[in-house]
Amino acid sequence: MTQPAVTLLQMALAAFLQEVGACGSGGGGSGNNPALIAGHSLGELAAMAVAGALQPAAAVDDSYPEAPSSLPSALTGRLAAVVRLAAARGDATDNLAREGAMMAVVQPVEDLLAALRAHETKTWAPHPTTTTTTNNNNNSTQHAHAPVPTLAVCNSPTYNVVAGPVSALERLAAALDDQPGADADAPKAKVRHTLLRVRRAFHSPMMREAAEELRASANRFVDPALAEPAVPTLSSLVGGFVGGSSDTKAGGSSSAFLHNHMMNTVQWKRVCDALLGLVGAVVDDDDNSRSSSSSSSSSSSSSSSS
Repeated sequence: MTQPAVTLLQMALAAFLQEVGACGSGGGGSGNNPALIAGHSLGELAAMAVAGALQPAAAVDDSYPEAPSSLPSALTGRLAAVVRLAAARGDATDNLAREGAMMAVVQPVEDLLAALRAHETKTWAPHPTTTTTTNNNNNSTQHAHAPVPTLAVCNSPTYNVVAGPVSALERLAAALDDQPGADADAPKAKVRHTLLRVRRAFHSPMMREAAEELRASANRFVDPALAEPAVPTLSSLVGGFVGGSSDTKAGGSSSAFLHNHMMNTVQWKRVCDALLGLVGAVVDDDDNSRSSSSSSSSSSSSSSSS
């Protein structure tokens, strides 16, 4: 299955980088630990596990294949638990998630959100007991149980992904064809959009049944508590740093986090913005340190000359 295979590969790669010292002090971390960690979409499971936020359950369900014993012992217990969790997530997706589609769209995210709102009632009858609302402050769609196109992934100011029923995305694509594109050099160009090769509307309300199944089964594999990460962790679910069980933005528990993660927008742009801000702060500190060091050296030279 794809999900456990990808998760296994990602965690093994993280373990390898730590093993060879690529995450040590030269990269800003301490010892062999990275300075910071983040994961995109499914990659967030591996990121949260490597950071220590997802810990093995007291008695991990062994109905899924054992993790290879050749991996570093420090990660084996957590690795085995999270790979089984990813397998359960994949099963829930295959068996319970309704068929849908995803479409990449090149358009300013504010315009895309407006297009989604404009076509919500035209595309599909709303669910009788719930609604879908959009929060423009953080470019996220707060999903409810209504099969309409929603913002699934916010990758950048203009490169994003929507998800929903196939017929709804086809009608949205037709509507986007009537709008001006994002290319300033070609203002009459159409909005670029491409259907992705998937059969599910990931990170949307159409994952609800699968998400509820994962919430019910998650603690067969991982501890109910969302642990405080041992490594600073940026979450694409909340679009910022994530804490432990007291962090209500992440759901407050591992099962709630995993449930919300399956149904809500991947806030990758906000993660990247935070990363760039941190890099900028580090560069500024380094420049200030070098400037101070250079000034000290100049003073010493002047003193020696006098």
